[in-house]
Amino acid sequence: MNDRMDYRDVAALADAKKARFLENVGIARLRVSPARLKSDAKAGIKNATNSAVDKTKRTVREHPIATTVAGVGLFAFVFRRPLWALIIWAKGRRSGATDDAGATDQSFVPAHPATTQPQPEISDEERY
Repeated sequence: MNDRMDYRDVAALADAKKARFLENVGIARLRVSPARLKSDAKAGIKNATNSAVDKTKRTVREHPIATTVAGVGLFAFVFRRPLWALIIWAKGRRSGATDDAGATDQSFVPAHPATTQPQPEISDEERY
């Protein structure tokens, strides 16, 4: 009967291990479900964004002048063409030149000269 008890003990142990295994499989399925992965990704992005914002705030508080210079430089880089056109326009206005109504300053050069070239006139006989 000792062999019989050992078999029952082993069967009970196997059943317990099987139940634990199936429970772990269920937990693993929940962890890799699309909804769980989506919520984990959202939480990760939110944490990373909050961390970056906090780090930026701390840097701005610690180095306000350097941050201001960097911001002005970035602004100037992004808007370099409109700023350059504004500078050219302001120089022309200060020197007394006018743009479309007629130049009052002999050195005034329009910012964008005409790019089309004059076309030769073609008579009706040559055209057809």
